[in-house]
Amino acid sequence: MIQKLLSFLLINLFITGAYARTDATLLSTKTASAGGSSSRTNTVNSGAIIENGDVWVWGYRDGGISGNQYFLLEWDKPERVSYFVSQGKKIIQIAGGVQHFIALDMNGDVWGWGHNGYNQADGGQCGSKATTNSPCQVLQGKDVIQIHAGEYVSYALTKNGEVYTWGHSSHGEVGNGTLKATNNVYQIPQNYFNNKKVVLIGAAYEGGYAINKDGEIFGWGDEQANSFGYDTTPVYQRSVLTPKKLNISIDGKNITYICGGEGFTEYLTENGDVYGIGELSRIGQGVSPSSHERTATPVKIMSDVQDLYCRYAGSTAVRNNDSTHIYTWGSNGSNDPYFIYGSTPQKRIINGKLVRLDGGKDNLYYLNDNGEYYGVGYGGGNKFAHHSNTNIDWPGKRIDFLDDAVKEVYGQDYIIGQEDINKLK
Repeated sequence: MIQKLLSFLLINLFITGAYARTDATLLSTKTASAGGSSSRTNTVNSGAIIENGDVWVWGYRDGGISGNQYFLLEWDKPERVSYFVSQGKKIIQIAGGVQHFIALDMNGDVWGWGHNGYNQADGGQCGSKATTNSPCQVLQGKDVIQIHAGEYVSYALTKNGEVYTWGHSSHGEVGNGTLKATNNVYQIPQNYFNNKKVVLIGAAYEGGYAINKDGEIFGWGDEQANSFGYDTTPVYQRSVLTPKKLNISIDGKNITYICGGEGFTEYLTENGDVYGIGELSRIGQGVSPSSHERTATPVKIMSDVQDLYCRYAGSTAVRNNDSTHIYTWGSNGSNDPYFIYGSTPQKRIINGKLVRLDGGKDNLYYLNDNGEYYGVGYGGGNKFAHHSNTNIDWPGKRIDFLDDAVKEVYGQDYIIGQEDINKLK
């Protein structure tokens, strides 16, 4: 359901709009997770969605995260990023790290704002300030088709198969051969991908992934807990400074989405199977996180999946023809009361039928077919309710203040996600 909807939206944008049909474009629209109007972020205390082509931000907004030239705006109502509105920019993808956002507009240009201590927001394009409090154009005229973000790093893929990175590199996550943050946007040389165009990218918490047109799969950054498929020691951080082929026996042409977190890698295949590598507690294998058991050989986690999303310590899946449940697994150790994990995949009942799934580092958001937006998990930053940091269990808490703010702008009859909802009827 979600796959068909968001793939339809993206394919129409790319084929009838600004983009030509290329290997990269076609593969990056295979699943909802590969792009679309969802916001797959690692933000901790801030929420964000795309609605009506606009970016809406709420929760914690220190350091310019609002995108509206404020350095501190924490408890006010949700707001649109006004710069995009004033410039007539429609946004089709948004991603985010701990405290920064990047966005892709319909022209294929990339923008960034928020905390910028490692140039993770602006890529050095707007003065390399500690904070970027209004959208900065990071990439222009590159025909970007896919964006992702990790903790303090950002990634972009162009329709020509080029991979750009910017931000922190404490574990090699920029892929520039050093452990230093890059001062400017960095294009990973194509020879690192065996001189083949890249057709799909992904992000972990402190690393990135790429699949080239021949189906070869690469990773760089933190290789913790065998997460690149190699049986290595120690358990903890192992920095891979430039792209390295993952040691897994699957043709990357059969992978529609690849992602990771802290100490694990997961991927979704064309036939709906999800596999994981790395720390077993984080890939749903029913073990204690204190054991630090791990695998260098991919293990099957779920089948019949259409949509996968990895976070810092766990993952979320949506099954084909199942609009009333979300599946979650993983472990954040002592933080497990955040309610969005499970030692094995947990079937979560939601309110209504699922239309859209968004997320953050330790929380999830979902939109149902009544236009109601719910939050689950870690409530820090007043993400789910004004003046409340309470953690929320399933089936979630309705985020009423977001609905109120959207109606103030679009009219009292407006329903969040109404275009998506109408397509499902």
